[in-house]
Amino acid sequence: MIVCVCNGLSERDVRSVAGPTTAVGDVYRQLGCRVMCGKCVPHVAELLQAVRTPALIGPAATEPDVARTRRRRVAA
Repeated sequence: MIVCVCNGLSERDVRSVAGPTTAVGDVYRQLGCRVMCGKCVPHVAELLQAVRTPALIGPAATEPDVARTRRRRVAA
C-alpha cells in the first residue's frame, strides 16, 4: 500500500527502515527523501508504533490457564 504519494513510499519501504528507536524523520532520511505535504506523517508514525509494539497473541499464549492449574476441592 502506498503511504506517501509525494515520495512514492510504500508501507513495505517504511517497515524496511523501521526499528525500535526510529523516528518519523529518520524514515524519510533513510529512504532519501523528505516530508512534502505532511499528510503521510500520521500513517508513518502509526506504522512505526506497530513495529515497536508486537501484536499480542492472546492471554493463552503468555499466561497459564488458570482453570487447568487450580485444584478442585472435593468434599469429604
